Amino acid sequence: MLKSFFSARYLFLIQSCLLLALFGVFFSPSQSLASYPTYLLAIFAVFSFADWRFVIDDRITILFVMLLGYFLFSASWADETTIRTAGSALVRVTIVFSFVIAVSVLYREKPDNSMFSNVILWTGFLSAILAIFFYGEISADEIRPGRRMIGLGFLENPVFSGLLYSLSFLCAVEKIARARAWKKRILFLFPVLVLGYAIYLCGSVNSFLCLFLSAVVLLGLKKNRLLLVISVFGAATLLLIGVIYFYSPSWETVGSLLPREDSYRFGIWKTVITNIDGWALLFGSGMGTDDNVYYDNQMFLHPHSLYLSIIFETGLLGLLLYGLVFFQVAKALWSAKAREAALILSVLFFGSVSFVFDSHVLVDKIDHKWILLWYPLGVSLGVLGNYKMGR
Repeated sequence: MLKSFFSARYLFLIQSCLLLALFGVFFSPSQSLASYPTYLLAIFAVFSFADWRFVIDDRITILFVMLLGYFLFSASWADETTIRTAGSALVRVTIVFSFVIAVSVLYREKPDNSMFSNVILWTGFLSAILAIFFYGEISADEIRPGRRMIGLGFLENPVFSGLLYSLSFLCAVEKIARARAWKKRILFLFPVLVLGYAIYLCGSVNSFLCLFLSAVVLLGLKKNRLLLVISVFGAATLLLIGVIYFYSPSWETVGSLLPREDSYRFGIWKTVITNIDGWALLFGSGMGTDDNVYYDNQMFLHPHSLYLSIIFETGLLGLLLYGLVFFQVAKALWSAKAREAALILSVLFFGSVSFVFDSHVLVDKIDHKWILLWYPLGVSLGVLGNYKMGR
């Protein structure tokens, strides 16, 4: 009876949990609290195997399971592994898998749904309004020295907050590009202005870069030449004005063009790379290994690059598996005909750029990486499943 209950209501249940999970990334005060809906998704998956078994024989699923399995297996040779940490690793692998499965089921049954863009756009818009309100009235002089805005959720970091608001901005751009009437396009200008201001207050160069490049990809996929030209010209103009206004003419290094220079990233990356050799370079130090980096008499909590974090934990083999998964997902989304396929592919591209400069720990509890990587993976499985069913 319990199995039939979950099976009959699986689509409604996973939609509700996915909505809560995405909402939690923006507003939840803790990562653990935001992860509760993902635990429910794992339970639903157990009792509703018949609803998602269509993904089992797919190439993407095989590579995805190999990636998660290798991460979990790598925990066996991590120095800090205990029964507790091994259990935690198993839980994280399980909820990531369940989340991807839930998204795939949703897009198999409803390939043309707009839940993702609606939730990300309006949740980010609301979060931006509240964050700006709490940030208070400050002058441009107070902003320039480095006082940056943070978001409302557990990602209390200007960089990650900026990435989330940039993602919401990208969804607004997609809405504008999709709308045929200019009246409908004008409706999304207010969210665009608010989110743009929020991104500016966060002061993350990574956010600006990811938003610009992913917007170009999105509009290119949409074949909207007018908006593409406007966005490129507008971004170039704003960039030029910003450089002239904020920075001195003595540009001695690339770092001097950035508000906080390179934030020690080049030094951190060099330290991480030089400390990885032999066995660790090929197979990694193991999932869950302490990845603190010591550079210039300071301790940094992680390598400040997801790709370096993957190499640190699982070596070049782990990075290879990640690359294969990414390529297959991008390939599936490229040929998909779902309404939001272009947007999701742009989000995947957004994440691939942002991961160069930020993020760490690929397999973790829910955070921004789930939106930028695992959600697109689930969509790709869903649209492929839909195609196999001849829909």
